[in-house]
Amino acid sequence: QVQRTDSLVVVEPFFQSLKDVAGLFIGAKPVAMRLSLAQSLPASIYVDVSKLRQILQIFLTNAAKFTAQGEISLNASYSEPNLIISIKDSGTGIPESKLKSLFDPFQQADHDQAMRDRGSGLGLAIAKRLADLLGGTISISSRYGSGTTIELTLPVILPKAETAEQLDQTQNRAQPQRQLRML
Repeated sequence: QVQRTDSLVVVEPFFQSLKDVAGLFIGAKPVAMRLSLAQSLPASIYVDVSKLRQILQIFLTNAAKFTAQGEISLNASYSEPNLIISIKDSGTGIPESKLKSLFDPFQQADHDQAMRDRGSGLGLAIAKRLADLLGGTISISSRYGSGTTIELTLPVILPKAETAEQLDQTQNRAQPQRQLRML
C-alpha cells in the first residue's frame, strides 16, 4: 500500500522546473520545449508532488527520447476539481496497434528504438500505477510518424482561499515572473 502525501505546491514554479528538467532530457537536439499554463490554473494546489513529478518526468523523458526534432509542449489547465496536464510531441508517434498495451509492464511501442535507448518498458506502467493511486487517469493519442499527446487528469484540492467561488479573484492577482536556474 503506497501512502499519498499531499503538500501545497505553487503551480507556476513547479511547471517551470519541469520544463527546465525536460530541456536537460532534450540535450542538444533541435527540439523546442514549450510551457503553456492556462488562466484557469490556481496559483497553488494540494497534491502528492513527488508522485506527480515522477509521472510527468516519465512522460517528458519519453517525449524527449522519441522526438529528434520539432517541439515538445507541456500544457496545464484546471477544470474543477481536476488538474489537466498534457504533453504533446512531434516525435515518431506510436502505431495504433500498440496503443492498447502501452501501459502494460515491459511493453514498448518500437522495440528497435527502445533497444537503442536502453528502455525497459516500465516507465508508462509505473506512471499509470501512480496516476491510479492518486485517483487520476491517463489517456494517450498518437499517429505513427506524427507525434504523440499524453494527458493526465488528476483531482487536486485547492487551498481554502482558492475555492471555486474565489478562483477568479486569485487569477487576477499579479504574479511575479521569475527565471529558475537549475544545475
